[in-house]
Amino acid sequence: RALAGEPPRGPLHGIPIGVKDLIDTAGVRTGYGSPRFAGHVPDKDATAVTRLLDAGTVILGKHTTHELAWGGRTDSAYFGPTHNPYRRGHIPGGSSGGSAASVTAGSSLGGLGSDTAGSVRIPAALSGCVGFKPTRGRIPLDGVLPLAPSLDHLGVLARTVDDAALLMDAIAGPLTDEPPARLRVGWLGGWFAAVLAPEVRAALDAVRARLEDAGAAVVDIDVPDEPLMPEAPLARIVREAGAYHRAAFTKQPELFGPDIAELMRLPTPPAEQVERQEAALARIVAALRSALEDGCDVLACATVPVTAPPIGADTVTIDGRAWPVEFVLTRLTAPFNAAGLPA
Repeated sequence: RALAGEPPRGPLHGIPIGVKDLIDTAGVRTGYGSPRFAGHVPDKDATAVTRLLDAGTVILGKHTTHELAWGGRTDSAYFGPTHNPYRRGHIPGGSSGGSAASVTAGSSLGGLGSDTAGSVRIPAALSGCVGFKPTRGRIPLDGVLPLAPSLDHLGVLARTVDDAALLMDAIAGPLTDEPPARLRVGWLGGWFAAVLAPEVRAALDAVRARLEDAGAAVVDIDVPDEPLMPEAPLARIVREAGAYHRAAFTKQPELFGPDIAELMRLPTPPAEQVERQEAALARIVAALRSALEDGCDVLACATVPVTAPPIGADTVTIDGRAWPVEFVLTRLTAPFNAAGLPA
């Protein structure tokens, strides 16, 4: 009906898109995955949603998020767990897990998500679709519930790289940089390759071989070990998100799920510990920026060190060592949030 006698509304006219439940949609319930906001209906769209609508998309509805986007599993005390579309009983990743599951299952052609420590890229990797987090600030954050403002980004999920680029063109404007004649790929080793499940390591080897066969120059980047990673970015999230939700939690703790309540009750860390964590994070960021400044066009590493863990798993075992699941899921993604780099 919209096309009858009228030109298309935009380059994405009629394309069905879902929006993460952390992002405001006017007149459509937006609960931020939390019982605290169960009846919340915004009166204004987030800027990114407005841009999608202006491009002609049809907003199908909201995609489930981990409560308050504070977790990498999308196992919500409010809505229940979201299942991996390829492996029921396993997580899709998070916190934009509803978007990744929907896009991969074909119930929407794209998703708008948020990413603070990997929340677009982790579910894309575990669920089998494409996730892209652009440079910090390239998509406005107004109308998005904050998690950790110094790390928050918006991003897109889609079934193909081309589809992700179309979504990015609509909400952030097209890029104009020409690709280099011969791509120079910085292959992140050292700390970035120290914790990888065997099947992920094998997949990475195959990717590297494909890149070299296609003519890319692949150079090894040895990133020094940082024992305080990946706890450093997660600790910053605890500090910033804790400050944002402190008053509401103090007043009505029953409106927060058990895992969020546990995070809210963590003791305030000593200043020296925070300084050590931030210094470790700064060194990782410096290593990434140095590799790009030294002539690499792009950097490559695994997105997540493992395949999708089972729903309810607290730990993941790699090479005989058990790791907290959130540490594993965000290990390789969170540094790019701290650096503000596209990933």
